[in-house]
Amino acid sequence: MRGKLIGAGIAGALLSLGAITLLRGAESGSRGTPDSPHDSATHGGTAELVYERIYADTQGESHFDTGRMTFSHVPGAPEALSLHVLEGAKGATILRLPAGATEDWHTAPRRQFLFVLRGTSEVTVSDGTVRRFGPGSVILMDDRHGKGHLTRVVGSEEHFAVAIPVE
Repeated sequence: MRGKLIGAGIAGALLSLGAITLLRGAESGSRGTPDSPHDSATHGGTAELVYERIYADTQGESHFDTGRMTFSHVPGAPEALSLHVLEGAKGATILRLPAGATEDWHTAPRRQFLFVLRGTSEVTVSDGTVRRFGPGSVILMDDRHGKGHLTRVVGSEEHFAVAIPVE
C-alpha cells in the first residue's frame, strides 16, 4: 500500500543496524537519573542526541553508559539539516531537524527508509497531499527525481529519524 507507512518497528530497525544503544525520547529534560529519559541539546553550536548504551565489561557484567551523538551540517544538503553517520551501519544515518525547521522542495538523496524516533514532521508532496509523521512512523523515501517534497517540523520538539538506505 502506497498510503501512510506508519509502524512501530523502530526496535527491529535499530537491531538490524547492529545497534547496542537504546535511544530514549525527551520528556522532562532531566539527565542522568535511572528512570528519566535523556534529550537532545545544543552545546556551543553543536547539536547532540544523548542516548543510553548497554555494554559488558571484561568480566561480562553489563552496565549502562551515557553517550552523545554530535550532528554536523553536510555541504549541499538543506541548511537546517544536520546528521550523524552511524559507523559500521552500511550507510545508515540519524537525521536531525530543529524545531520549526522547513526544508524547501527537494528530492530524496537515495532510496531509503526513515524511522521516526522523536518529533513530528509534516511532509507535502507535489500533488498537494500533506501527511504528518511522528515517533514510530516508517517512511520509504523514493522520490529521487522530479519535484520532490517539502518537509516542515511541527511543534516545539526537534525531529530525529534513522535513515537506512535500501538501494
